[in-house]
Amino acid sequence: MTVRGSVRPLVAAVAVLAVLVTGVIVGAAAPAPATAAPVGGPVKAAVASSFDPGYIISDYNFYAGQALSVSTIQTFLNSKVSSCRAGYTCLKDYAVSTTSRAGDAMCGPYTGAANETAATIVYKVGVACGISQKVLLVLLEKEQSLVTDDWPTTGQYMKATGYACPDTSACDTQYYGFYNQVYMAAWQYKRYGNPPGTSNAFTWFPVGQTTAVRYSPDATCGSSPVFIRNAATAALYYYTPYQPNAAALANLYGTGDACSAYGNRNFWRLYTDWFGPTNASVPPIGNYESAALGSTTFTVAGWAIDQSVMNAVASVQITWNTPAGVSTTTVAANGTRPDVGNAYPSAGAAHGFSASVPRSGDGQYSACVTALALPQNPAGNADFGCRTVFFSTAAGGTPATSRLQGSDRFTTSTVISQAAYPTPGVPVVYIASGIDFPDAISAAPAAAAQKGPLLLSMPGGLPAATLAEVKRLAPKKIVVVGGTSSITDGVYATLAGIQPNIVRVAGGDRFETSRALAAYAFPAAKGAYFASGLAFPDALSAASAAAATNQPVILVTGYGAADAPTSSYVTTAKLTSATIVGGVNAIAPAFDTSLQAIGAAPTRVGGGDRYDTSHIVNSRAFPTASTVYIASGIDFPDALSGSTIAGGTKSPLFITPGWCLPRAIGNDIVTMRSTKVVFIGGTTALAPDVAAFKPC
Repeated sequence: MTVRGSVRPLVAAVAVLAVLVTGVIVGAAAPAPATAAPVGGPVKAAVASSFDPGYIISDYNFYAGQALSVSTIQTFLNSKVSSCRAGYTCLKDYAVSTTSRAGDAMCGPYTGAANETAATIVYKVGVACGISQKVLLVLLEKEQSLVTDDWPTTGQYMKATGYACPDTSACDTQYYGFYNQVYMAAWQYKRYGNPPGTSNAFTWFPVGQTTAVRYSPDATCGSSPVFIRNAATAALYYYTPYQPNAAALANLYGTGDACSAYGNRNFWRLYTDWFGPTNASVPPIGNYESAALGSTTFTVAGWAIDQSVMNAVASVQITWNTPAGVSTTTVAANGTRPDVGNAYPSAGAAHGFSASVPRSGDGQYSACVTALALPQNPAGNADFGCRTVFFSTAAGGTPATSRLQGSDRFTTSTVISQAAYPTPGVPVVYIASGIDFPDAISAAPAAAAQKGPLLLSMPGGLPAATLAEVKRLAPKKIVVVGGTSSITDGVYATLAGIQPNIVRVAGGDRFETSRALAAYAFPAAKGAYFASGLAFPDALSAASAAAATNQPVILVTGYGAADAPTSSYVTTAKLTSATIVGGVNAIAPAFDTSLQAIGAAPTRVGGGDRYDTSHIVNSRAFPTASTVYIASGIDFPDALSGSTIAGGTKSPLFITPGWCLPRAIGNDIVTMRSTKVVFIGGTTALAPDVAAFKPC
C-alpha cells in the first residue's frame, strides 16, 4: 500500500478492503470452499470511541524492538491458523533464505541465513530497525491478511507489507519478496522520523502540530484537522495517509461508505484485539543524576523521557525540603542533552532538566523528583527518588559517617562492644535479655557509668556471638540484669564459668529491677531520669542522656502519682532533681507533683512524638557533641546496646524512623557541632536514606 522507499509520501490503497475485512485477496482465485479466519481473532476488544486519530499508537509500543521473541512470535502465528489448506504454505510455516544487510541511520545490520522462518525474520528485522514485532505482525495482516490466511498466494508474500505498492501505479518489483517487504517497511517507518544522518524529508505530518488528514484518496471526500501527538502516529500516516471517517468507525469490524479508508483503522483495531491498548506504555524513564549544594543555591539535575511520545517534552515535579521549608516546583525537561539523544535517537536531545532553590544556612537539603507522565500515557508518573546533601560548618561539609551492625540484635550488641572496648580486661560486662526492653534500658546507663558494655542474650541460652564476646572482653565482673524468667540460671552458670565474680540484679518486676539497678550502680546520684516502663521509645532517648550525667533511668507505670516503692527510692536516695521523659499521656501530671512534694524538683521533657522527645532530651543534655549515635525508634534492640556506647562516650543517642532523619535531629547535629555520626543497625533497621540524612 505504499510508494517505493523514497522521500515521496507513501500512499495507502482502499482497494484491498476485501483483504482487510474477509481475508480474501482481490483478484486472486479462491478455492471453492473458502472460509477465511476472522481478522483479529475471536475476541473483539476494540471500541470505536477509543480511537484517537492523533494518537493511534504510543511511541513506546511502536518502537519496541524487543517486544516479542522468536518463540513468542511463532506461538502467536500457530494460534492464528490451526492448519493450512492443501497445497498452500501459511505464514506460520513459511521460510525463506535472507541476505545480509549493512546498517545505516535507520536500521542496524542484518545477518542473513538460509531458510529463516517468518517468525525469525519478523524478530530480527524488529531488533535491527527498532520497530515492534507486534507492529510488523499487524502490518502483515493489515496489508495482506498473511497472519490469519490459511491459503495465502505467492502474490501475498511478494507484497507482504505493501511496501512500494502505490494506489496509482504498479508495485516496484525490486522490493518483492517477504523478507524485502518486512525489512523495507520497518526501514521506512524509521526513515519517517528523519533520524540523524538523513535529510529532513518527511515534514508534512509534523508531530506536535495540527494537520489536515484526508479520509480517502478521493479528495472530494474531504479531510479534518488532526493534532498529531507523536512520531509513531505520524509514521502510520506517512505509510497510509488517511484517517477513518465516521462511517468506518461506526462499523468497526466491517465496511463504511464510499469515502471510508480502513488502513489506519484496521491497524489500530488489529493491534488492540491482538495485543491490547495501543496507548499502553510505561512510566517515564530517565535519571536523577545530581543534587549539589553551592555557595548560594541547591541545584538538582537529570533527564526524563516519556516513551509514549518520545520527542515530546516531559516535565518533572521537584519537592524541595531545605532549612527554609518544604516547597514544590514543576519544570520542563527540555534542556539539551546530546548523550541522551545519542542513546534515544527517536527522542532527540531536548530532555534534560535542572532547577535550583536558594541556600538557607546549614542543615539538610533534600529534593525528591517525580517525572510526570504525559496526559496520553496511562502508565502514570515515575518516582526518580530523592537526594540529600547535609552541610555543617563545624564538619566542613557532611559529617563523617559509619555504621555498627550485626546479623541480628545479639551480634549487633557484640559489634558495638568491640567498637567501644577493643582492649580486653574491662571492669564489667552487663548481660540483659534482648527479647524485651525494660531490663536492658535500665542496664544501659549502669553499664556506661561503670565503663563496660551491655550485651544481649536469649533468656534460656547464651548466643554464640555473645559468649565469644564475653570471653574476649575478659571482664573483672559480670552483672546479670533481671530475674530467672529474663535470664535463666543456666545462662547465669555459663557466665559464672567465665568469670566467677558475677552478680544478679533483679526485682519482682521491671519497675523494681530498675530501682535495684539505680541503687546498685548509682549510689551517690542526686538526680534520675523517669520514663514509662510500658513502652520503650521515651526510655531509649533517656538512657544515653542519663548515662552521660551519671544518673539512673527509673521505670514507672505513669498512671498517676508516684507509687510507694518509687517514692521510697526517691527519699532514700535523697534525689533533688527528676527529669520526667515523655508527654502527659505517657506519665500523668500527678507524677510531677508527687515528686515535688518529696523534694525532687521535676523537669518535664517531652515532644509531640518519640522522635521529637529524642530531640528535646538530647539537645537539653548535650549542648555540644563531637559524635552522635542514631538508632531506630521503631524497635528497641539496636538502641539498647547503642545507648551504652553513647553514654560511655558522653554522646547523644537519637532515635529516628527507619526511613528518614527528622529535621529537628539534623539541626541538633549542626548545633552540637558534631563531626561524626554513627548509625547503629543494618539497612533493614535504618535505610540508606537515613544515612544520607534525608529529612522528615
